[in-house]
Amino acid sequence: EWRASHDPALKARYTFAKNNSYRRLYAYTGGINSLKGPCAKAGLKWSRKLFEGLDMDWFRRYPRAAEWRRQHVAQCRQTRLAVCREWGYVRRLHGQQGPEVDNVGLDHPMQAGIAGVVNRTVDIVQKRWDVLPLVNMHDGLLYGVPEGGLDELDFNQSVDALRCMMQPPLRTLGGLVIPVEVKVGEWWGTEMQEWKGGAP
Repeated sequence: EWRASHDPALKARYTFAKNNSYRRLYAYTGGINSLKGPCAKAGLKWSRKLFEGLDMDWFRRYPRAAEWRRQHVAQCRQTRLAVCREWGYVRRLHGQQGPEVDNVGLDHPMQAGIAGVVNRTVDIVQKRWDVLPLVNMHDGLLYGVPEGGLDELDFNQSVDALRCMMQPPLRTLGGLVIPVEVKVGEWWGTEMQEWKGGAP
């Protein structure tokens, strides 16, 4: 609801909520100061004590997540390697010291996990349709379809297939599926609209 809102205040609350969620996922220590700006824009009060308490409550509610974080960071400290088990991507941690090792080590499986989904999709699409993306935008792909090149049925089937490629059940996360948002339009950017079926 906040994300789709045109109300700047609600949109700011969505941005704050997203930043706070990402902070907890990607940073083992620190990051609370980064919430000062989003809090102010959302009209919320910033308090280090409040966010530390919220973090403690979150980890009490999700002990398996807390334990995975602890074990993963401990392994990164010991081996100076961060591993994304889903795709086998390994990052050597060199040059980082102290908390940087923890944060970079925790961040790697998240970033590499999404990169693996994107790379897998590019590979499958190229082999199936001999098409490469026009742009790879961090966690998204932009493909071009010639005007009139596909009828509605073919287009719908192609988009459905592409969505399935980008939503593989992640075996190392218990079969978790990360939803994919599909947008279509004649121009990339603000004119892209959420795809709900039918020809573009």
